[in-house]
Amino acid sequence: MRAARELFGSLAQSWARTAAPWRLVFGCGLIILIGLAGLTPKLFFGVEIAWPLLGLIAATGWGRSGMALAPLMLLIVLGFAHDVSQAPWGSYGLANLLTFGFAAFVFQTFEIDRNPALNLSMPFICITFGGLLLWVIASVSIGHPARITPLIAAFFTTVLTQIVLAPIFDLGTRHGLKSGARG
Repeated sequence: MRAARELFGSLAQSWARTAAPWRLVFGCGLIILIGLAGLTPKLFFGVEIAWPLLGLIAATGWGRSGMALAPLMLLIVLGFAHDVSQAPWGSYGLANLLTFGFAAFVFQTFEIDRNPALNLSMPFICITFGGLLLWVIASVSIGHPARITPLIAAFFTTVLTQIVLAPIFDLGTRHGLKSGARG
């Protein structure tokens, strides 16, 4: 147990020293790998497993560091890649962008880093915002309210995945610091 704790501690220290562009590349690569795995059949004892909406996790994590062009462009590309397999063209890209903007707004408006309750709850609020956007976009595209059950299952999977992967999508920059300074 102690060895595992030391390993995770050294990984966390190494990640804290990693530059923001490399964190962005690693997060994007992780999304691509998990997304490709999501294209395979997802049956577990005959029950289909809901796959997480990784674009919303990335949009929330990257939005925490504020508005930037590189995450914005990656979210568009990743959203379009997700659209190819499941949705009308542009819906995931739009949801990713609006969630990114909402997360950047929320994290810049409130002093979230100083308040532990907000620090824990705001990513879930941002993911909920993105999930509702996806439902609205799906409902508008088909002309009637879309089935909500698959989206709720994906939402819960996304929240559980966000708990585990959130540190990976933290770019390490903070709003109140000088431009590009690490927090």
